[in-house]
Amino acid sequence: MNIFPSKITYSSESGENMVKGMQHGFTLIEILIAIFILSIGILAYISSQNSAIRGTALSGTINQALLIANSHAEEILYQDYDSIGSFTDNKNSGGINYSTNCTLLSSSVPNTKHFKITVSWTFQGENYNINIQTVKIKNNGV
Repeated sequence: MNIFPSKITYSSESGENMVKGMQHGFTLIEILIAIFILSIGILAYISSQNSAIRGTALSGTINQALLIANSHAEEILYQDYDSIGSFTDNKNSGGINYSTNCTLLSSSVPNTKHFKITVSWTFQGENYNINIQTVKIKNNGV
């Protein structure tokens, strides 16, 4: 016994019985709507992937800038106290030019030099920079 009918019967306004067969497949409008919804989903996915790739690339440039700044901070710590001062430097890494400016700041603490290291670069048309600070203490032979 089949509980689902294979044919549906209904009456017209004139009272005659009409038989309608089961519908098979999809109409053209249903297919077009499905393609439209699917294409919006695919475009959203592609857009999110593009943003993720850009974010990953930007974090790579920030990491490189931090490495450059830390490298200069270590150079300051290993140099002789009396010979170090402000300086600039340029490095190219991965096709991006990183410009470093190390500035000697005024210090109210005797026998110390305070430095501000700024690394600047341009990535995809936008300018970025990071700043770190370090202190060099004069070693009096102790």
